Amino acid sequence: MANPFMTLPNINFSEKSTALNAKKVYDDGPKTPNRKIFPFWEYLNLSAATQQLVFIPGEYESRIEPGKIYPWLEFYKHKMTYTDSTGKQIFKNITCSAGSDKHHKKPCVGCHYYESNKPAPYTKKENRTPNPWGQKLSTIFCVGHLAWYKRVMRMKDGKPVVYADIPQYNEVLCPAGEEGGPDTFFGKLVKIELGNNHYKNWVEIASQLYWLCDGCGMGIVTKKVYCRNCGADLIDPKEINKLSRPQQEDILKKIQTCACGHVDMPVEDLACGYDVEGKVFKRKANRPCPLGDNPPQRMHIYNCVVSLNKTGAKTDSKLNLVDKASFNPDSDISWVTPYESIGMPVVEIIDSIIARNGGKLYDINKDIEVVSEEQQAQELKVPNPYAAPSDIPKQPPISQVPVTGGGFQKLGVIFNN
Repeated sequence: MANPFMTLPNINFSEKSTALNAKKVYDDGPKTPNRKIFPFWEYLNLSAATQQLVFIPGEYESRIEPGKIYPWLEFYKHKMTYTDSTGKQIFKNITCSAGSDKHHKKPCVGCHYYESNKPAPYTKKENRTPNPWGQKLSTIFCVGHLAWYKRVMRMKDGKPVVYADIPQYNEVLCPAGEEGGPDTFFGKLVKIELGNNHYKNWVEIASQLYWLCDGCGMGIVTKKVYCRNCGADLIDPKEINKLSRPQQEDILKKIQTCACGHVDMPVEDLACGYDVEGKVFKRKANRPCPLGDNPPQRMHIYNCVVSLNKTGAKTDSKLNLVDKASFNPDSDISWVTPYESIGMPVVEIIDSIIARNGGKLYDINKDIEVVSEEQQAQELKVPNPYAAPSDIPKQPPISQVPVTGGGFQKLGVIFNN
């Protein structure tokens, strides 16, 4: 996937425990012998309820484009939902193990069944059956969740859970009315996983923010794009705003080569005070931008507080930007805590969130560990196509039937997008 943000903003977290210092040192987490437990308690599932979030940039090597480092982790997975004998829906997924070389794929159970269930050549579109085994893009982000949490004793069979002589606690969202009470704290480091459609929504939201001024929150337009070395125009100023915003972003976010031979990111002159589409100047004379004589500053999804929610269901669901707020306390749209007891700016809250996690971000890579083909087959509840002939079941499991090409297809299965 192409990185929509080649450059990150300067995020002024303090030097005591900053996201920028922490991003290269990851939390190992507790060791669980002989069993891998997915840390679901570290993930926040977005819903119709609006959540205030701060996306924290890490450094993660793409599993899709090896060598590319992004502020989030991207990879492919195979996921499905099936109904068991009791009628309960079971959700399963595995990290794709095929690798990035399309011509020399590594063994992957999901990819095997995808290839096995491909329609015959020249099959008419209306005669094709859905092939649910394809790779699905997934992205994981480290995020600061600006909400009240509460520590509660972890219990099992009516007894406290103790690990290495240390009582274990769960950190759960604080019930309404208990904010600021005993064993509560504000802000928690969480992870958010977005599938392909929601990732596209996230990119659209990031683009909306990119065209807003961090000082006044009004629309921004680009007046000039020029070389940092010689000052020559890289785009004719008369033609800049004839380009669509995606076309402008494609130029502004990439390294450019000037006629003078200088290779660097372009420099731009900006003007703010416009509508969100950048077409109509709407600033009132008595409401100047708080940045004053300083040039406008673009907002950035990694340099603000975003209020997001999710509407719709299943494949029709969508992430929405409900509101945004600047880190800059002098901004017209600066973040204001809804709780008087907090009493500190958002950058210090992010510091405290990371400090509470041992001064480290989560090592997201551990959550998408590639497992053996046998483990993949067990997780997806299908025969292992890479097993020795004597190990392959003579009959497919109940609720599966063979299909053309030697693969298997679930009966009554709902496959997620």
